[in-house]
Amino acid sequence: MSIFQLKQVVIIILFFSLISITLLLFIAMVVHKDLLSPAVVINIPWLISLIFLIPSDFFYETNSIHFLYFVIGIILFNIGYFFTVIGKKNKRLKENKWIIKNINYKVINLIVIFELIILSIYLFTLLIYVNGNFNENIYFTLKMARGTSDLVLMNFMDYLNNFIISFTMLILYLYLQNRSKKNSILLTMQLIIGTISVFLTLGRTAILLYCILIFVTFVIYSNFGNRKILKYVTILGSLSIIFFSIYNLVKYPYLLESYSALEISLEYFILYISGSMVTIQQWMASNTEFLYGENTFRFIIAVLNTVGYDLNLQPLTNSFVSIGNKTTSNVYTFYHYYVVDFGWLYAFLAQFSVGLLHGFLYKKMTFKDPFWVFLFSLSLYPLFMQFFQDQYLSLTSTWVQFVFYGILLFKSNIFIRSRNSSAPN
Repeated sequence: MSIFQLKQVVIIILFFSLISITLLLFIAMVVHKDLLSPAVVINIPWLISLIFLIPSDFFYETNSIHFLYFVIGIILFNIGYFFTVIGKKNKRLKENKWIIKNINYKVINLIVIFELIILSIYLFTLLIYVNGNFNENIYFTLKMARGTSDLVLMNFMDYLNNFIISFTMLILYLYLQNRSKKNSILLTMQLIIGTISVFLTLGRTAILLYCILIFVTFVIYSNFGNRKILKYVTILGSLSIIFFSIYNLVKYPYLLESYSALEISLEYFILYISGSMVTIQQWMASNTEFLYGENTFRFIIAVLNTVGYDLNLQPLTNSFVSIGNKTTSNVYTFYHYYVVDFGWLYAFLAQFSVGLLHGFLYKKMTFKDPFWVFLFSLSLYPLFMQFFQDQYLSLTSTWVQFVFYGILLFKSNIFIRSRNSSAPN
């Protein structure tokens, strides 16, 4: 069979997968009637990724059955999801008014002051460092400093950032429950603090997570229907494309010497959207060895190593592989993290389990409990990132931090005391 014929086979399977996911998206909307339903959300990034893969210059190997695996995974996700949300069709719009019995503004104000002091000190140290070590642009200068001992506060701020994000969600919740002048001022200050904090992480992950949290929380408590959600998603999606295009120009300033800004933006957009589809295919064709749980239990292994054990700890970053057109990528979709442990059947089981988890969180979220709204909003980030890479078990330590902060902020009664009489005991 010629290369041209092989390419045709791949395109046929790709189109079949594209049509299948489109159909699954339609079915999910008919059944669940909610654009925030994870059964709906999971289809969208996979669909977009496949659409932009078709006109790309990436090289497709003959082993293209993995496109069908993506479809099977979505089906298994929906089966798991359906088991936990039976009888919860679009109940998100049901009014479940949470009553805030007490707000501890003294503690909240102290936290805001603490954030301002720490952030001011950090910004001052960054300003001094950039002034003495400027290279290309501010972002590039700070990125080169990461991993060195020049900015000791950087690692501390990475951990504090998760708390700042969580605390921002608490203030947003207070504002959405009572849009008073006091809460409005608090929210404005906290959004400024949170936005500066996530931008100073120098990565896209924190920014995307932060934006998803704010948007989803706002949608839930504002009781937005599908039309409004679609409207704002379209606007925010367009702004995100513009932002990440600028981000890439700032991150890779040296490319401007050889390429135009438009060429760089388009190339990296296609790479980020569709590159992982090809990367996992390349990996499948050349790797057969399993890690037998070293990915799945990576967090436990890391904990054991901190108390004296010397176990093999898998790195979170993967090796780069060529995907054609002089392009390389090191992200392999959600599935790679699990396939490399025990194979595709295990990865499908992981997808089914993830469906159960998202269904459980969606069901809890419908009662508008701020703690569960917080966790549900968080969960949409790894769901959205499935087409790119795993962000579930690979970020276990991050999720542990967020759960802890969620309990501290929403359940401990230190900051607020609230209840919902319509929720079950």
